[in-house]
Amino acid sequence: MFGSLNQSIQNIQNSETRVSEIIDITLRTRTLILMNSNQSYMSGNASLYNITIADLVESATQLNEA
Repeated sequence: MFGSLNQSIQNIQNSETRVSEIIDITLRTRTLILMNSNQSYMSGNASLYNITIADLVESATQLNEA
């Protein structure tokens, strides 16, 4: 009985993690779209672009692991 309860709790926690990562991926994707639409902004903020890409990859990895 407790094994089933523990598994249910783990499933809920994994679901919350997946939702959080999906929200994060959506935010970072929209950020990249905005950055790409303004090339003059991009030329001065390449490091921010690279950080956003790295964060997007990390979120996708976390989503995959959950």
